[in-house]
Amino acid sequence: MIAGFFFVRPIPLPPTEAPEEGRRSPVAMEEQGGEESALLAAQEGVTHVPTQLSRRAALNQGLSPNVYGRKLWTSSDFWLLFSILSMLAGTGLMFINNVGSMSQALYIQSVEVYNPVDAARWQADQVSFISLLNFSSRIFIGLVSDYAKNRFGFPRSYSLVLVSSLFFLSQVMAALVVTDIKHLWLASATLGLAHGSVFSLFPNVCLEWFGMPHFSENWGYLSASPIVAGNLFSVVFGHNLDAHDSSPSDTALLASGAATTTLTGTCKLGRECYVDALYLTMGACFLSILLSVWAGWRDRKKLAVGAAMARQNRASEVIWEGPGP
Repeated sequence: MIAGFFFVRPIPLPPTEAPEEGRRSPVAMEEQGGEESALLAAQEGVTHVPTQLSRRAALNQGLSPNVYGRKLWTSSDFWLLFSILSMLAGTGLMFINNVGSMSQALYIQSVEVYNPVDAARWQADQVSFISLLNFSSRIFIGLVSDYAKNRFGFPRSYSLVLVSSLFFLSQVMAALVVTDIKHLWLASATLGLAHGSVFSLFPNVCLEWFGMPHFSENWGYLSASPIVAGNLFSVVFGHNLDAHDSSPSDTALLASGAATTTLTGTCKLGRECYVDALYLTMGACFLSILLSVWAGWRDRKKLAVGAAMARQNRASEVIWEGPGP
């Protein structure tokens, strides 16, 4: 933002022309309300109307969607995106918040002499992998979704399947593949890639499905969805970890030699300490894949119907020419 202050040159908008005689202004059409005014706008050449207009109706009329308020909350598209984002982001939050406990459990199981410095280093490594891939994926998913849209005509909602699959892969690796602390970074990196992608892709899908005029409001509602699954998955993980905690009498040998220390409340069973919670997130991510496929199919169908309606409207247009000189 600071750099843009010096290098970005503002371009003023062209002056607004007064509406021609016989043509309704967008404000006047908004007062009529509903999608009827949008249809009048399409017939009279106005390309944007600040009124409630679903994505299907907007595509059929060649206009931009504008969904908000009560119509947003009663839209099946909103609850579809809400459910997908809740499960995916909830999985990411659970993993990020508890990767330190996962690293600790795997480290204690894999060594004979407990070194708190090494344990902290392994935990820091997981955070580094997640942060690096979280940042990189925000660029990655933007390039992928734009390329698929511009090169092949795929809607950005298709990329939801890719993001959901990355989440599912990370949970599969953490639950079934990673048995040693040295390989936990694979699951952490994949999770970081997926988590960054989801928060870069969903705002674009929200914009395309519900329109620009109320984008901030709509995305605010969607971005609150991780509250549901995030808290649920974290509570399940905590209960699972507590159920496998060691007794206070368990001790571990310190790296300094013969001295021992008591690791109270620390599970020493490795992957068994938390794997049941990962089974839950695996199921949630697989369900998200199915919902993402459905979302892409619905979006593609709406686009196809809208394109067909646009071609039909163009074919039915009659060009009236005035008398020659």
